Amino acid sequence: MESYVKVAPGHWTSGGLVVINDKRVANRIMFSKTFGYGIRAVTFLASREDTGFVKVHDLSQRLGVSQSMLAKVLHRLQAAGVIETLRGPSGGCRLNPEASSLTLADLAVALDEKTPEQECLLRPGPCLGTEDCVLAQLGLAPLRSTLARISIGDIADRCGPLAVSELH
Repeated sequence: MESYVKVAPGHWTSGGLVVINDKRVANRIMFSKTFGYGIRAVTFLASREDTGFVKVHDLSQRLGVSQSMLAKVLHRLQAAGVIETLRGPSGGCRLNPEASSLTLADLAVALDEKTPEQECLLRPGPCLGTEDCVLAQLGLAPLRSTLARISIGDIADRCGPLAVSELH
């Protein structure tokens, strides 16, 4: 018989699963597709030796992301100053030269993503950080610390443009 550990009222965990009101869900942290596409796009742009503009169509093909979805992500990144854009026949997007030092936490903010410190991982709504929640007791500090420690440049240096295109 499986044993469960109570992590919050109505929330139990056992063997990699979380049980929320009698429903089993995978016990892993999930980020949105927007965040994933943002990481992939920015990492690709950061890993390029050529600092010229990349057409959105070419970038979407390279990353395996629909052009319309990628355009929305790039719009958010441009509004936050992470990338530069240029309209016209020779236009496209490129990484702002200062953006390679941005962290994944910075990227989440630029994409208006809810980060784990804001959103409860076990139920809809904000993290209350109550004493009866095991996640609050264990703390999300390691995850927050990791997101704040890994820069776009670090990922680009380790992955390079070919590895990024193979991630999808």
